[in-house]
Amino acid sequence: GIATGIGLLTDKYMLGATNFVEHYAVEFQATDAQKDFVKSAMYGGAILGMIVMGPLSDIVGRRVGLILCSIITLFGALLSTFAWGENALIAARIITGVGMGGEYPLASSHSAESSEDSGDGARNVALLYLFGSGGGQALCPLVTYLMDVSGMP
Repeated sequence: GIATGIGLLTDKYMLGATNFVEHYAVEFQATDAQKDFVKSAMYGGAILGMIVMGPLSDIVGRRVGLILCSIITLFGALLSTFAWGENALIAARIITGVGMGGEYPLASSHSAESSEDSGDGARNVALLYLFGSGGGQALCPLVTYLMDVSGMP
């Protein structure tokens, strides 16, 4: 439902934010390799999350799996916000990626399985990804622009 769509929206927002890390993390003295890894760490974590959380949700259930993914994503995002150095930011981005990656297989299967007929399930999955992917990707540059215009660091 709506919570799943919001989860995917925030996932895409955070993936989009990867493009602006260097712009805002000005106090860090990262090497070129660390800068590259900060940008790719979330994707690596996402792959791990997809591999682990799909089968795990078959055991614990989709709802529990989605809640667990949301908690992992929130923890990683908060850790990213308060990262005290380059390596802490990389670790936080990996953790965030694990939660986000786990949401992808769970969101679509949960959305399809919670529909009463297969036509509704297909429509729900399509709307889920349209809302999550389109909205999140559009929201991130908008927020970044508004932060820059307002003079926020």
